[in-house]
Amino acid sequence: MTVKNASCLVVMRGLSGSGKSYLAAQIANKLPAVHFNSDIIRKKLAGYAPLERTKSDLGQGIYTPKMSYKTYQVLLKNAERILKTKKSVVVDATFLHSRSLVKPQQLAQKLNVPIIIMDLQVSVSCLRRRVEQRALEGNDPSEADVAVLNQQLVNYQPLTRADNVLPIFNDTKFTWHSIEAQLLAFPCLAPLLERTP
Repeated sequence: MTVKNASCLVVMRGLSGSGKSYLAAQIANKLPAVHFNSDIIRKKLAGYAPLERTKSDLGQGIYTPKMSYKTYQVLLKNAERILKTKKSVVVDATFLHSRSLVKPQQLAQKLNVPIIIMDLQVSVSCLRRRVEQRALEGNDPSEADVAVLNQQLVNYQPLTRADNVLPIFNDTKFTWHSIEAQLLAFPCLAPLLERTP
């Protein structure tokens, strides 16, 4: 699969444990696109390595509202810089509230690039299981635990149907091939993708 001479902004949105970063890496590899992960950006801003544990409590340390705001600012600033070079970008963050998606949409409009919001939807039991397993393995930049997930569930705002929103149901581990047909049929991405032998 190749991409025509165009760029797009792909927004990965979902709760901790939904598989955002896994799928974002798959998409970035296939488009190709530059992948910006909010957890990695957050830690870099605070002077930590991606896999370094900060032991920050809920809403404290590197997870204060101020740091979250700064992280999203840098995330979108990086996206804008790359999109201006005519390359595609995948941004990977929770985007819990619909209002948090306003700025990515404004950025796409400003640069006249298509935007697709991939809304990952996973059962709560599966999310908790994945978050617990990830914490045990310690090989992911995210430090979200079950307490963080529970707080996200309180603040989570479902999205309404829209032309540029693609729901992805992910209670099982997906691959590029499992969602390829959905992406090819999607109005924002279909013009950018073409099949090759």
